[in-house]
Amino acid sequence: MNYIKITCVLWFSLLFKCSSLAQSIEEVFNSEIPLTWLGLDFTGAKFIGDQDSFGSVEDMVEKIEAWNVLMENEYEKYNIGEAFYKKTIYKAFEITKAHNSTLDISDKLISQINGHRLLESDIQEIVKSYDNLGTEAGMALMLIIESFDKTNTKSVMHFTFLDLQSRQVILTRKIVGTPVGFGLRNYWAGSIYYSLKAIRKREYKTWKKRYVGKN
Repeated sequence: MNYIKITCVLWFSLLFKCSSLAQSIEEVFNSEIPLTWLGLDFTGAKFIGDQDSFGSVEDMVEKIEAWNVLMENEYEKYNIGEAFYKKTIYKAFEITKAHNSTLDISDKLISQINGHRLLESDIQEIVKSYDNLGTEAGMALMLIIESFDKTNTKSVMHFTFLDLQSRQVILTRKIVGTPVGFGLRNYWAGSIYYSLKAIRKREYKTWKKRYVGKN
């Protein structure tokens, strides 16, 4: 059964020099380079559909934390290291949990309006808005949620690699997934699960061959 459709967009940060950017992208595809998994960010997210599709805003605020808890507690299922062929994964979910908890989403979270998009500048602005990344050098991955769209039965997510020290985006890929599962939490988490499966099976190798010239 085909649970997922994927569209990919590559965004380069113009603030990097070409040489350092190329080196950083190579590190994304180097299995020996550790990766810090930050979890899900909802700074620019929209939940598209009627109120009954998602429940109250209070319910959704609770679910935002629950999705990160799920990613953390069931890491073997939502396995970032496996999807991106990384040997060493550090987990720092407290960073996105703390950031998400500060968002003013009382009247912005649930919408019936289609057409919500996050642009390149939005992704970089979201990453820059994190003041709790620390000063340690290294590469991290943040899954920035654009929308959970019940009207069109899809999720739109940006798998975003960033430099922890400079808070600059190295590489981001937009993936459109199909939700599946029972219950609100598991329904949308299902789209993340099958996205990770598709990345490991197809997308990662295609990206690596295209951008670093290696199979």
